[in-house]
Amino acid sequence: MLDLYKKNGEVILCHGGRACSLLGQDKAELVFKDIGRFLENHPKEIVTLILESYIGTKDLENVLIKADLFKSLFSKNSNEEWPSVQRMISTNKRLVILNDRIETINPSWNHDLWAHAVETPFSYKKMEDLKCEFNRGNPKNSLLIFNHFTTLISGRPLEAKKINRKEFLEKRIADCRKKLGKFPNFITVDFYFWGDSLEVVNRINFLK
Repeated sequence: MLDLYKKNGEVILCHGGRACSLLGQDKAELVFKDIGRFLENHPKEIVTLILESYIGTKDLENVLIKADLFKSLFSKNSNEEWPSVQRMISTNKRLVILNDRIETINPSWNHDLWAHAVETPFSYKKMEDLKCEFNRGNPKNSLLIFNHFTTLISGRPLEAKKINRKEFLEKRIADCRKKLGKFPNFITVDFYFWGDSLEVVNRINFLK
C-alpha cells in the first residue's frame, strides 16, 4: 500500500499529504527500483501495489519506466478472470497495480482498485473495535483487502503487538471469512515485524 504525491516535479511516497514533511517521504523511483530488484531476485514471487494516488497516470507511467518496472506490469480486462500464479510467473508479468485513481483514458495495466476489490474498515481505534464488515468496494468484487490495524493519528505499536499475535489474527481471519464469505487476499497490518502476521499469512496460503 503506497500513497503517491508529486512535489517539486518529482513523484514521492508519503502518507497524509500536508504532513509529508513532518512524517517523512521517499522518492518513488528509488522505492520502485527496490521492488524491481526484489522481482529479479525472486523470479517466482508476485508483487501487488495498492495505490492511493494523487498523481496522474502519465506521472505513474514515467516513474515505472524510470525504475525499469514497466516490463513486469500485468494487464487484465475487468471482465477477465484472474490468471493462475504459474501463468503470471511463466509470462514474467508479476507486478500488479491496483489504483484508486483512474482516468477516462486508462491503460490496461492500471487496474481500478474498486472494480476488483472490497475492503474491511480501516478506522479502528482499538483492538475491541475490529469487526467483520465491508467498507469501500462492491462485496461482489473478487479480491478482499483485510485491514487489521488500529490508528490514533498514526499507527499504534503496542496495539499492533497484541492484534498481530497468531491466536488473535487467525481467529479474526477465520471469523471474517465465515461471515463475509470471502478469502482475504491482502492482509494489511502495522508493524509486521511484531507478532506473528507473516507466519499466519504463510499458513493460510497453504490452507486456502
